[in-house]
Amino acid sequence: MYLSSRLLPATALPLLFASSLAFADSNVKLDAGSGNKIEIRCQGSCTPAQLAALANNISFAPGSSDNHVQIRTQADAGTQAPIQVSGTKNQVQINQQKGTNNSTAPIQVGGSNNRVEIQQKGSNNSTQPIVDIGNKTRVQVQQQGNGNSASAVDSGGTHNQIQVQQKGNDNQAASAQLVGDNNRAQIKQQGSQNVAATNQAGGSDNLDRIQQKGVANVAGASQEGGSHNQVQTQQQGAQNFSVATQQGGSRDQSKTEQKGIGNLAVTAQKDGTRNEVQTQQKGVANVAGASQEGGSRNQVQTQQQGAQNSSVATQQGGSRNEVQTQQKGVANAVTATQAGGSRDQIRTQQQGLQNTVDAIQQGGSRDQSRTEQKGALNTAVSSQFGGVHNQNQTQQKGVDNLAVNRQIGGARNENKAEQKGALNTAVSWQFGGAHNQNQTQQRGVGNLAVARRFGGDYNDNVVRQRGFGRISIR
Repeated sequence: MYLSSRLLPATALPLLFASSLAFADSNVKLDAGSGNKIEIRCQGSCTPAQLAALANNISFAPGSSDNHVQIRTQADAGTQAPIQVSGTKNQVQINQQKGTNNSTAPIQVGGSNNRVEIQQKGSNNSTQPIVDIGNKTRVQVQQQGNGNSASAVDSGGTHNQIQVQQKGNDNQAASAQLVGDNNRAQIKQQGSQNVAATNQAGGSDNLDRIQQKGVANVAGASQEGGSHNQVQTQQQGAQNFSVATQQGGSRDQSKTEQKGIGNLAVTAQKDGTRNEVQTQQKGVANVAGASQEGGSRNQVQTQQQGAQNSSVATQQGGSRNEVQTQQKGVANAVTATQAGGSRDQIRTQQQGLQNTVDAIQQGGSRDQSRTEQKGALNTAVSSQFGGVHNQNQTQQKGVDNLAVNRQIGGARNENKAEQKGALNTAVSWQFGGAHNQNQTQQRGVGNLAVARRFGGDYNDNVVRQRGFGRISIR
């Protein structure tokens, strides 16, 4: 076992060596001055008590600057003592290698332009909470092994950076940005069954980024209040899960990218103005769910490419909110629902084979739903229940497509279906209501149009067909 400490202030002091518990009651504190350096090394089977003897409660007072503390341990060093950093341009480096159950005690950073670096190699590595209340602080955590965990918090302050990198399995990382402006948090995980969580509460121009590669990874990101904040999540692999929430705030943005098989992405917006949620998925059997509740001028965008992907989007209340979905591939499905609200929009575009769209408008006023499909064997179902001045449009191009439009009750609602190609079928119904309009237009060969109206006042049901072998049933 080799245990040593070197204290190198601006004016050099003799080297200090120790073994066992020679300095068990000593504290290493840098309360003032500048340019001080401390280096602590532990080789062999150092015990936590022996390590604490040389570096117990390291602290930097507000008046300190340009100090540097480096702690290196090998084998099992256990949990290190708490560290407090203040002042300016101070740096703390902790290296724990070739051990199990390596751990750092809580670290608190204040002041400005301070830096904390932690490297752990082994298994079951962990860092106790790193709390940053300063400005322009940079915190870096690197963990390699199995069962790693790390957490960091930005509480106030500006232009702070948190970076966490983990390689292994069952890794866990969490970061939080509370108030503060222009802060950055980044989590990178590689392995399986990793968990990453980020939280932004208040503040402005903050950025959280999560990157995961592997299988069965979980990423959670939340934004509450604030303005111009961003959350970015990237997952690559299979059976990954991402959930992002936005509540209140303005011009906040959440982006999720998933590549692989059987991935799930869920996003939710509540209240707020001009917030944006974007989801991109490539692969097979991926699922994207998005919801908007209240608020105004919020936007949800979903893009899926592959086969057997599905997207579910809902809008409830609010005004001028928008949900957009784009799918390319085979056997993809979209379900879009609008309930109440005013001037909300749902737009769906599909390209490929055997794709389906189910668009529902319930109540509300001047809401709009638009569906475009290109390919063969596609199905689009549009339903309007009550409401006033709502509009539903379906456009299909290809072969053997089916469009179903339904209007039940309501007033001055409009339902349009346009089909181009061959062997297409359009079915429309009107039940009750007043001054509602249903229009069907078909161009091509062997198309079939069915229009039905039951009760209601001053409703209009129009069918227009061009081509050969067309059939119209009213």
